[in-house]
Amino acid sequence: MGERIRGLVGVLTAPIQQALEGAKAAEWTLEVTMGLKGETGLPFIAKGEANGAVKVTAKWTKGS
Repeated sequence: MGERIRGLVGVLTAPIQQALEGAKAAEWTLEVTMGLKGETGLPFIAKGEANGAVKVTAKWTKGS
């Protein structure tokens, strides 16, 4: 699971970093939120749900 998360972070950060370097951002952060939910009732009947969000915050310094 850890390798999958590291892979996901790499896929997300590469284009963000490239875009923000072009915009000359002084710093940036990436927040990834993941949620999983599972529920079972009768045998062999289950339902699941997954959701996620990505938040990018960038900061610029005055005069840069």
